[in-house]
Amino acid sequence: SSGINAEWPLRPGITPEHLSVVQEVKLLSKLKDVSQKRPTETLEALHYEYLNIPACLTRGGEAYRSSKSKLLDCLKKVSTVDLTNGHHSEAVVIDLSCIVTALCHGKYFKMAQFYKAVWDRTSLLGAAHSRVDIVTDNYKEDNILKEFTRQGRGSGSMVNFTPEDKFPGKFAENLMKVNENKCELYEQLISFMFDQSSTCSKQFVLTKHDEVLQNRQGITDIVGSSQLEADYRIVLHILDALKKFEKITVISNDTDVVVIVTAFLGKFREARPSCKIYVITGVNQSNCIDIDLIAGYVGMDRTLGLVLLHSLSGCDFTESFYGRGKSAWLKEYVSNNEAGTLFSSLVKRPSLLMSEFSKLENFVLRVYRVAYPEKGSAVARLELLSSNITTLRSLPPSKPALFQHAKR
Repeated sequence: SSGINAEWPLRPGITPEHLSVVQEVKLLSKLKDVSQKRPTETLEALHYEYLNIPACLTRGGEAYRSSKSKLLDCLKKVSTVDLTNGHHSEAVVIDLSCIVTALCHGKYFKMAQFYKAVWDRTSLLGAAHSRVDIVTDNYKEDNILKEFTRQGRGSGSMVNFTPEDKFPGKFAENLMKVNENKCELYEQLISFMFDQSSTCSKQFVLTKHDEVLQNRQGITDIVGSSQLEADYRIVLHILDALKKFEKITVISNDTDVVVIVTAFLGKFREARPSCKIYVITGVNQSNCIDIDLIAGYVGMDRTLGLVLLHSLSGCDFTESFYGRGKSAWLKEYVSNNEAGTLFSSLVKRPSLLMSEFSKLENFVLRVYRVAYPEKGSAVARLELLSSNITTLRSLPPSKPALFQHAKR
């Protein structure tokens, strides 16, 4: 309303990075004061954002992204099993990036020595299994989703990765910052590992860009994949391995992999009802997660919706909500009777967002623990203004801002 707009001390269109601590304190104080004197006009204004970027999705003037591993920590508490207690599987799917990351800080003279170290570690991890799948991202194709993340890492130098080349001093730095380096590294590394596997009696399946290699014919029906991310290629390899094996282990340190594998548990059970899926994480592969236990905790009918919960609450490409950690989102998801149906239906049919948005808004406001989430975002924002919050970031997003965030 024109009345309350006249009270606001900042010009329209201001962005969070231009909002100093002093200005924020003054604005918050002003909003609290006006909300008490003229609650009706304040409520009308709170239907919209007062900054170009919703304050709840920022920190220090930038998009706020919390640690994804916080969700993994929560899931570990309810699903970790003892590796020494008979949890042996017949096939293993290895996210090769976790092996490369773990070993790249070692001392090597030639790239061939590094490749040999990666092969030895991979062979050790696959020693007790009949089939070993080695999965990587497809770096040959442009991945638009990861472009922003790579830009944020800055620039690096091009490196040569043939086995005869010298191992670079700033290997990890240049690998993370230059996509062409990753493309070349994994092409050389997979070629080296494939040559090593050709003399093994064990079954090996390896991904090389969009191709799938096998050390002898008849192991897999997969000939290629259009997926760019190893996270989802792992699902394809699990489904293929389930044609012959019942127990599958995935080795990865990525929270996304745990969430995605859990989300696809229903598909895995369709392929083989008696299947058992484990995910081993940790720098030394010391934590074993039983996916069945996660499904038991969140509910089998809620597993698919976990991917939406994870992305909505903040992941690689979406902002996190200030002051609302992964544990708060997960607790509400588990305790909310309608959440599983809502999130699963939105994963299957994103076009339902418009018709189901009021339910999603209600869920988000419950995470904020407001008294009347069913009354909508504006009422919730007004309620929290009357509480002891000390930053604008503690207010939930407006309805239009939450809708845009959910669409992402």
